[in-house]
Amino acid sequence: MIYRSEFVPPHDVGETSTTDQQGNVLVAVSTHFDLVELFILDPAGVLLSHPPEATGASSFGRAAIGVAEGFIGVQNIDSASFGEFPSHRVLKLFPDGGTKQTAFDTGLGSQGEDPRGGMVVLVSETKTLTAYDQDLEPRWETQLPITDWNPVSNALRLPVGVDTGRNSLVLFPHDPSAPGAGVMGIWTDSQGHPGAVFDTGQSGPPSCLRFTTSLTGGLYLQNLGCAPHQDTPGKFVSSFQPLDQDPGPVPEWLGQRPGIELRPIRGGAGYAAIGGPAGPGACLIEVLTPDGHSCGHVDFERSVAGSAFRRGSNAGPSSRIFCDLSVGPDGTVIARTEEVEPTQGLLRFNWHWWPAFFR
Repeated sequence: MIYRSEFVPPHDVGETSTTDQQGNVLVAVSTHFDLVELFILDPAGVLLSHPPEATGASSFGRAAIGVAEGFIGVQNIDSASFGEFPSHRVLKLFPDGGTKQTAFDTGLGSQGEDPRGGMVVLVSETKTLTAYDQDLEPRWETQLPITDWNPVSNALRLPVGVDTGRNSLVLFPHDPSAPGAGVMGIWTDSQGHPGAVFDTGQSGPPSCLRFTTSLTGGLYLQNLGCAPHQDTPGKFVSSFQPLDQDPGPVPEWLGQRPGIELRPIRGGAGYAAIGGPAGPGACLIEVLTPDGHSCGHVDFERSVAGSAFRRGSNAGPSSRIFCDLSVGPDGTVIARTEEVEPTQGLLRFNWHWWPAFFR
């Protein structure tokens, strides 16, 4: 286990981390929603860079995608004035702090990770969907016949999913002026050809939905806690076969695990399931086969107990360590913990990782 925190001063927010395929760790902290600092460390914990070019775009700190060397993603910056539109750019950040990036442009960028490498990005202003490889070279670009969606907040990004065959699915509101009017969907095949618009059968805001790529093909859809599933946040509500416009139910094993986040491990041989019955913030990962059979659990709490803040009464039976867990594309497991920083009233965050744990 590697443990590092001294390079980061106390902050209001510490983000979930990830790695690239070489095991370099990306760490993000913020003092408010749109001011994010990034740090990149090598697998042994040596600080490689603190790139100033990446400061200021919060979505990258939360949703960066690790590639062969470095990280890619969309940077969204909310407007400084209420009612104006956010702007975005796509960025590749190298371990040494170097960047490859586009200029900031109007509109909100919604990204979906390509499980075979790269990403797909929807731009709200132009309704364009672009597939990028891991070096940010466009594979194709197409315009989608979706409703006018002009959000003023970074949090209102639309769901974009990419399956193992590189088909992508975008969800959008049936009527942007009526959030409960229903959610529509449109597939685009691996060559960039869009299909027909269809009704997904979901209600509520699309921004409250999230895709997970199925290792057996297709996509799973998860409701993060909006109506009608506000009492079961993280409930998986439907599944999509590749290019199919008729969503179906989720498999039983997934329905029994609301709230989990699934990350592929060992080249798609299985999932690391974060969360689940132990609840959010547990230092526990369940290992699952692609069809949902459990291979057991890994508990990381004892490893991080010496430097972590316990929520609840420290002396009581409910005391437990809060872990923000993630798994990078090289199999590295990262646990973010926190401790009280009494002099400034801020939190000090600690990052612990186990290089290539799920190699």
